[in-house]
Amino acid sequence: GEPKISKVHENKWFFGVSEAERDASGAVIRVVVAIIDIDAFRASLKANFSLPGSTLALVSKSGQIYMRSEDHDKYVGRQLSRPSEASEIVRDANSGSFIVQSPLDGIQRMVAFHRLDDLSMYAVGTVSLRDVLLPWRERLALLAALWLALSAVASWFAYRLLKSVYEHEALAMTDGLTGVLNRRSLLSIVAGEERRANNDQQQAVLMVDVDHFKMINDNQGHVSGDAILRQVAQILRASCRDSDLVGRYGGEEFLIILDDTSIDGAMTLAEKLRATVTTISLPFGQVTVSIGVAVTCTFDNTLEGTIRRADQAMYVAKAAGRNRVILDDSSREGEPLIDQQI
Repeated sequence: GEPKISKVHENKWFFGVSEAERDASGAVIRVVVAIIDIDAFRASLKANFSLPGSTLALVSKSGQIYMRSEDHDKYVGRQLSRPSEASEIVRDANSGSFIVQSPLDGIQRMVAFHRLDDLSMYAVGTVSLRDVLLPWRERLALLAALWLALSAVASWFAYRLLKSVYEHEALAMTDGLTGVLNRRSLLSIVAGEERRANNDQQQAVLMVDVDHFKMINDNQGHVSGDAILRQVAQILRASCRDSDLVGRYGGEEFLIILDDTSIDGAMTLAEKLRATVTTISLPFGQVTVSIGVAVTCTFDNTLEGTIRRADQAMYVAKAAGRNRVILDDSSREGEPLIDQQI
């Protein structure tokens, strides 16, 4: 039933609920009627909003207000005209929301509604947009400053993260003792042939081994041995171009990969390196290296094969007496081994 003012109790609003009882044939036997005190009903709901400018209401499908909080006494029983903004939504949906200028107080409100099951009534909640947005407007300058600060922090964090990635990547590729590339990074480049500009470009490989290194460690200690490796690595890196790869291949072995380098150029550099290493000043004698040289050729133009041939040439140099440079015998396609020694 519609909300009505009581004729017995002053300023009391109620609504009736009725249900007919019928016999087997469908005839009405009796009608049970309950009179609901709207104030008691409101109290039993115990519903309120904590937001300022908010309201709760129970409204019939036709638009009659059964209860409203706030200002219940002012609006109970009033008939609302359905706003155009809600017409389509309410007609087709059991719940929804829209923004409208309230026909009750003229305030622009965000309205949400939900149809109560089995009843032609709606639970309606509203929030004043003015009250919702006012704190945000007041804090707009603070929010803008906070956003700028957060952006700066995010940018700084991204920079530090990127820098850390680069630093870790560099550490992962570098030999901790000598500072040149480690074996893993060298082999990774070789496997992908990342240094090849094109198939016509000749590459040279130098395999450098410190002579009698085990004897140096045994007689002078590992500290002296580590110092020699660092000095040799420094000489190799300083003597090569920035585009060349210099790395520690094994314990006392170093690998150098030279782009666009002829046999003569590779041999000249190898001899320069051999001679420079002998200038390392040590109290117990001279440091020497044995160097194997190989270049890519028509029957073997892969870096992996060229490294293997340079390694074999290096062992030939050691077997021939050490402190010398040996060119792989197949690098000149059939020419004899070239032994350079001072």
